[in-house]
Amino acid sequence: MAQLEKYSKNLKKLERMKHFIKIYLVFLLAFISTTVQSQSCGSCASPYSSDTLLIKITASDSATYLIGTGKTLCIFAGAKFTGTVTLNGGFICNKGKFSPKVFTVNSGTLTNSGNCRIPSITLTSGKVIKNTPKSILNVEGGNFTINGGTLINEGILNLDENLINTSGTLVNKSIINCKQVTGNNALTNLGIINSN
Repeated sequence: MAQLEKYSKNLKKLERMKHFIKIYLVFLLAFISTTVQSQSCGSCASPYSSDTLLIKITASDSATYLIGTGKTLCIFAGAKFTGTVTLNGGFICNKGKFSPKVFTVNSGTLTNSGNCRIPSITLTSGKVIKNTPKSILNVEGGNFTINGGTLINEGILNLDENLINTSGTLVNKSIINCKQVTGNNALTNLGIINSN
C-alpha cells in the first residue's frame, strides 16, 4: 500500500513537471522566433523595431531614401543597394552590399556587417560608423575624417587616401589600409594600420 501511494505521488509530480516543461517550451519557441525575426538583419538590429519605421532591402535596389530619426534601412545578406540615401538621425544596417551612388550623412549610425563602398566622408558629432568583424568598408575618392564623430573598425577598412583624426572617437580592432594617419587626436589601436 505504501508503495502504491508513493507511486501515485511520483506520478502526480511527473504530470506537474510535464505541464511546466510544456509551458517552458512554448515560451522558448516564442523567444527563439522573436529573436530570429528581430536579428534577421544581424547584429545591427535597430532600437526601432516597428515595421512602419523599417525599410527592408532584400534584392537589388537603386531607390532614394531619407532615413530620419526613428527609421532603419536594413540591407539583408544577398541584397545590393546602389541608390541615394540621406542618413538624418536614423540607422543603416548593412548585411549585403551597400554602394550608394550618393551618400549624405547629417547624423545617425551606419553599421556595416557586409561589404560597403562609400565616398569620402567626414564624421562630425552625432555621426557613427561601425565596421563589424569579417566586414569590408571601402572609402573611395578622398579622405576619411573624424571630427567629433565615432569610427569603430572591427573588420577591414580600406581608404584611397588618408585617415584624419582631429577629434572624436577612433577605435581600430582589426585592419586599416590607408596612405597615412594624421591628426592630433588619440586613437585606440588594437589591430594593424598599414600606411604607405
